[in-house]
Amino acid sequence: MFCVIVGDIINSRGMKGETFINKPSSMDDIFQRINDKYSKYIMSDFGTVRGDAFEGITYSQAESVCIIEDLIRLFYEQADAKIRISCVSGELENNSLDHNKSDGPAFYTAVEEINRMKEKTKKEKLQHWFQVKFVTNTIAQPLIDSILDLVAAITKRWTDQQRKIIWNMADSSFQQSIVSEKLSIAPSIISKQLKAANYQMYREAIDSLKTFLEAEEVENAKQQNASFTILYSLGVRYNEQRKYNLSEKYITRALGKAKDEYGEYDIRLVPIYNGLVQSCVEQVSYGTISELDKKRLIENAAQAVDCSLSIQSRFPKDIKMYIQTITAKGNLLLEMGKYEEALCQFIRAKELVETFLGNDKTYIFGCNNNIALTYKELGKNREAYEWLMKNKKEVISRNNAITTADCLYNMGLVLINLKRYNLAKKCLNKAYEIFTKEYPLKHPLILDVKEALASIPRIEAQQGVE
Repeated sequence: MFCVIVGDIINSRGMKGETFINKPSSMDDIFQRINDKYSKYIMSDFGTVRGDAFEGITYSQAESVCIIEDLIRLFYEQADAKIRISCVSGELENNSLDHNKSDGPAFYTAVEEINRMKEKTKKEKLQHWFQVKFVTNTIAQPLIDSILDLVAAITKRWTDQQRKIIWNMADSSFQQSIVSEKLSIAPSIISKQLKAANYQMYREAIDSLKTFLEAEEVENAKQQNASFTILYSLGVRYNEQRKYNLSEKYITRALGKAKDEYGEYDIRLVPIYNGLVQSCVEQVSYGTISELDKKRLIENAAQAVDCSLSIQSRFPKDIKMYIQTITAKGNLLLEMGKYEEALCQFIRAKELVETFLGNDKTYIFGCNNNIALTYKELGKNREAYEWLMKNKKEVISRNNAITTADCLYNMGLVLINLKRYNLAKKCLNKAYEIFTKEYPLKHPLILDVKEALASIPRIEAQQGVE
């Protein structure tokens, strides 16, 4: 089973002047941001087809809820363009890492749904910006349709200001005070506009849709004939939740299923191998495991990296996929204590990003962060701090709360090593403030920050304050 997403621009022929249609770079930027942000869940990158239409293939219909939210927002913000989208879970006769080479029943259904929405638009003269259809091919379809009808009704009369406020809530840890400061709008007006837009009901409806689809994927994964796409997406989600045992279990099952379907040396296995490496490495890094389990996980990760690179050596290189693989190898070497070798991998990844991906800020940030953490492990804290400073301004300007907090946390650790305790406290306290808005208080990241803060008075007592 695959999840196909097909969309097009509403009333593209009626758009005038310097529009989105005349500036394909705008569309490319949107898809680059989506493909980078959700890379672990995307099998075939999003891209344009047939002029003003676009499509992509994901492993998870549940995660597609977030992808579609972001697509709607980015199209509207960057080009004042409204889009309609259909998302179909189904079979494909041909599936490929290139969406242009994929087709089958799921695509046909998705296009049919787009055409139905077009006809409805003409008949009812409907220009609403929320035109979304999810097809699950299950008995739950009426429930899904009802949720989407509710969302359409709630959002039908949103003003531009309400839409701007609501879309900024997701990038601001859902904190009204942050949105108020960012948009220079009084807190009382923010609160009033959210209430007038029925924001709470909208958020609950969208979250309920995603939660339901996630639960459906969990149930499907229990079946013996579960598809590798569901198993893999579930493994990735468990890894994000730091449920590492479950993550490794489901990604390993997904790999076995995919091998049975495609053979041992198919390029479509590479993302699964890379996901397995990450799951094993993070389990070693953050999990509470025995030395025997640690050895097993490192061996599994090393084998997965080798298989991934071996497969890619047989095909023309997909640069992003290759960068992800050598980055995974670097993370493995870092966990093994082979810091110089890890640094070589991360520097190589950085060179490839600069050569082939230009100003892809997501990849540049990741490279800078990996290089900084490796220098930290090598005891070269000044170099580590310099690399982290390259990221600080960028992540804050992008208003990405978690990424900002992660950057501040790493800076705090390096500053402790540099004996700059007051500045370390500021970074760590800010990271703690952000993390506590995003995660439960017992989340490992929050506990890590608290431990780092608690270590400063002990170190100060032993060494004095500089």
